[in-house]
Amino acid sequence: MRDAETCRHRAAEYEAAAREVGQEANRRRYLHLAECWRELAEAAEFESRREVAA
Repeated sequence: MRDAETCRHRAAEYEAAAREVGQEANRRRYLHLAECWRELAEAAEFESRREVAA
């Protein structure tokens, strides 16, 4: 699994791309992908905490 920092960085990249794209449908796709990367970041943080606790 990717680390949380990488996932947050990718989310920020997709959010920036969403601000630059002109078509609404593409903007929504980029924002959806950013949300997916944020969820992956949360999962990575949870997994990291779980490993530390074990």
